[in-house]
Amino acid sequence: MCGIAGIIHLDHSDIPFAILQKMTEALEHRGPDDGRFFQTHGVGLGHRRLSIIDLSTGQQPMSTRGKRYTLVFNGEIYNYQELRKQLEQEGVQFTTSSDTEVLLLAYQLYQEKCLALLNGMFAFAVWDAKLHCLFLARDRLGKKPLYYFQKGNVFAFASELTALFSHPDCPHQLSHGGLLKYLTLEYTPAPHTIIEGIFKLPAAHYLQLETDQCSVQRYWDFPVMGNPVHLLA
Repeated sequence: MCGIAGIIHLDHSDIPFAILQKMTEALEHRGPDDGRFFQTHGVGLGHRRLSIIDLSTGQQPMSTRGKRYTLVFNGEIYNYQELRKQLEQEGVQFTTSSDTEVLLLAYQLYQEKCLALLNGMFAFAVWDAKLHCLFLARDRLGKKPLYYFQKGNVFAFASELTALFSHPDCPHQLSHGGLLKYLTLEYTPAPHTIIEGIFKLPAAHYLQLETDQCSVQRYWDFPVMGNPVHLLA
C-alpha cells in the first residue's frame, strides 16, 4: 500500500512546498518506507512508498528520461513482466525492474490506451509537462482509492480525504446528499463523498485536467449477461 497526493495551480503559480509536504505526510501510514516529491511551475506531486518490488530503485515520483512525464502510483501491476517484454519489443529501454517504470513507459507509449493492457489494482497520476495536462486513473474494481477537488485555480488529489484536508482550500462542509447515501447504502458511491465539493474518481474511470477543462471518462464496463468485457474506446 502506498499513498499519492498532488496539487495543480491552473494559473501556473508556485506550489507552497509546506502544503504539499503536509498532504503527503498525512499518508505516511500508507507508505512508511519513503517519502519524496516533485515540483515544477504550478505542479506538485508527492508519494509515500511501501517498498515491495525493486526495493532499491523504484522510488517515486518517477520521470521519463526527457522529463516530459512524471508518475506517482499506488498499487501493483500484476502483469508488469509480460507488459515489460511487450514494451521492449517496441524498443523501450528500462533502468529499473519495477512495475512503476513499466506503467510510466506504457503511458508514454500508449497514453490512456495503456489502461486496456493493465492487470492489477491501481490509482495513479501522470503529469505531462509538454501539454500541461494531468492524467488520473483508477483500476477497474476500485481497489485503490483516489479523491480530488477543484476550487478556483486549485486542483488537488490524494489517496485519502485526510490528505486533502491538509490543503487550506479544501472543502469541509458535510454533503447532505452524500450523508443520505451513506445512511441508505452504508457507503457513499463514487463520484460522491461525504464532503460537499470533494469527489471520488469512480472505478474504471480516468480524469484529464488540461488548462481549465476537467473531463472524466469511463474506460471499462462489466460483462453483462454473458457478454464479454467491453473496453471503451
